[in-house]
Amino acid sequence: MNKMAKKASVAVKKRTKKKRKILSAEEKAQKKREKKLHSDVKLFFKTIGLEYISTRDKQKIFGGIQGEFDGIYIYKNIITLVEETTSSNNDHLRRKVDYFEKVLENKESFLQWLSEVAPEKFSFPGDYTVARYKLFYCYASETAVGDDTAEVYSQLKYLSPSILKYFIHVAKSIRLSARNEFFKYLGLDHPDIGEASSSTEEKYIDSAVIIPEAGTGFPTGIHIVSFVMKAQELLDCAYVFRKDSWGNKLGQYYQRLVEKAKIDKIRAFLAKEKRTFIDNIIVSLPSGTTFAKIEKNNKRVDIDVKDISTISNVQIRIPYLINSIGIIDGQHRVFGHYQGSDSLEPAIQKHREKRHLFVTGIFYEEDKYKEPDRRKFESSLFLLMNNNHSKVKPDLLLYIESLKSPTSPLGIASNVIMALNNRDPFKGLFLLSPLDKIGIKTPTIIKYGLQGLVEISADKETLFKYWQNDKKTDLLNETWSEELYADYIKFCASSLSQYFNAIKSNYKDSWDLANKDSRLLSSTAIVGFLKSFSTSLEKYHKIGTFEFYKPKIAKLTLTFSKTEFAKYGSSHWPTLAQDIDKECWK
Repeated sequence: MNKMAKKASVAVKKRTKKKRKILSAEEKAQKKREKKLHSDVKLFFKTIGLEYISTRDKQKIFGGIQGEFDGIYIYKNIITLVEETTSSNNDHLRRKVDYFEKVLENKESFLQWLSEVAPEKFSFPGDYTVARYKLFYCYASETAVGDDTAEVYSQLKYLSPSILKYFIHVAKSIRLSARNEFFKYLGLDHPDIGEASSSTEEKYIDSAVIIPEAGTGFPTGIHIVSFVMKAQELLDCAYVFRKDSWGNKLGQYYQRLVEKAKIDKIRAFLAKEKRTFIDNIIVSLPSGTTFAKIEKNNKRVDIDVKDISTISNVQIRIPYLINSIGIIDGQHRVFGHYQGSDSLEPAIQKHREKRHLFVTGIFYEEDKYKEPDRRKFESSLFLLMNNNHSKVKPDLLLYIESLKSPTSPLGIASNVIMALNNRDPFKGLFLLSPLDKIGIKTPTIIKYGLQGLVEISADKETLFKYWQNDKKTDLLNETWSEELYADYIKFCASSLSQYFNAIKSNYKDSWDLANKDSRLLSSTAIVGFLKSFSTSLEKYHKIGTFEFYKPKIAKLTLTFSKTEFAKYGSSHWPTLAQDIDKECWK
């Protein structure tokens, strides 16, 4: 090609080169948020040892529906498909559910496609049969998906902002050993993972009871035994009753978050000293735990737990299941043995397989102690053991107080706050965890706004009066079930959501934590509106719908700017409530 032709060719290329799109400030912010979400999701899965396959922009049709995955993560036969979204559009969620269902219907085709996309990371046919592969779809969203929506689309697992932050925190602290908790979140157990031939056999932890303690002073139906365990066994089977955990639906968990710095110190101690601590780990033993006398021919003869203090040579047998042994005290001493990839790992690996952890187990007679009763007992024990060490924070103390009496006004109010945080208009707005940095503080709302409104009472004008449930009197008589309790919590949250959605619709611009001039989402404003809600019950003797409250709230001339709201101060909610009453309920 001569020089003139070359120049002409270059000129054509320059003319045809696409102009780079200039993004607006909003588009740049959106891209930044999407990148952050993707980075967080990827960080979590890779930290717990799942293999990442990049599938973004790789469109594929299954069952007549076209779609894509933002990422796929694999561990043995467990395949996690991930959708990352900054949208809160339910139609987007529905489309993802439809696509996932078609993937499940065409599992073999999906596995074949995946092996073509990333042959260096996944092969099919391979180590497992089609049936042995288990597929899960995780919906990682920037804003929380409401409980009602999640119930409708229950096929997916939801990585809400709070759950993702929790998992990242735990993963950074205990690395690969955090995988078990994620698998429990997916609903898996050890037999579901890996080869069927070796993993489906029933496994147990057997240990000699070294101290059967008879005179503990604990209530009838609670038994205490001490024995030794391997750290690996506890890492595989233990869980912690963390207040901030994904599993805490009805305020039954009470422990603090695991502290990475403390774990790192313990890990260094284990590697250097080549021994563990002499303090006992305190655990709650799972259902299915049995006791047996070991006879001379090594034959096991099952015995009643009540008799263990009178029999020598007793063995405890604990089912080997994920998240089955609850750690009440000593989580950091256990998790210091975590499986990692640091320079200390070779030394720690030897410790994990040693039977050197002293464990004291609390065994409950099932007919005497149901789940809520166990948590009440354990939370009191936790406070007794920990208050003299590192100070328990006030919000956790308040939380534990509510746990000790779930049907008290404080107990009900604490659980209603948790339920409100999972539905509009408060979805994800409350500060319920130290991992949350921005949000609405709840202690004032619980103590001064909610307690009186949700109280279980036969004659007071509270939400309980308007709850239509044939078994509601069981809550008055303390003969309630968890299902009944949960139904009342849901009723309270649903009723208050109608009311506050009407408030939000009338103050759309002010209902925003990012609006620094608005005090609408302050504790004072929310308590004022709750007290005014109580007044509406007294006046109308009913709980209204969104359509009932919206025009009444529209009459309110009050503004929530910092300047005008300053007159209500930090605790002038009675005055605020009166001002709302005058305009809304006249």
